[in-house]
Amino acid sequence: MVHAALRTLEIDSNRLFLVNGSNADNNGSERDIRMTKLRQKISGCLRTLTGAKQFCAIRSYLSTATKHGKHFLEVLVMLAEGRPWLLAHQ
Repeated sequence: MVHAALRTLEIDSNRLFLVNGSNADNNGSERDIRMTKLRQKISGCLRTLTGAKQFCAIRSYLSTATKHGKHFLEVLVMLAEGRPWLLAHQ
């Protein structure tokens, strides 16, 4: 009984490493919040709620674009030109 349960657990844990594109850590999540924490350390805080929301919206937009293979500068130029990159329009 215990042996079968351990064998199932071993198979499930090995699947994590065998599936292409799966990560064994949460570095992506940590990377997403690192810039916000860095900004807080440099400036002392995010001065207003509106400023914090704008900063987070821009970071989220760039992070999503990067995860889909777009360069952040290319996406910012497209945004400035009035033709924002959207996930549905790849």
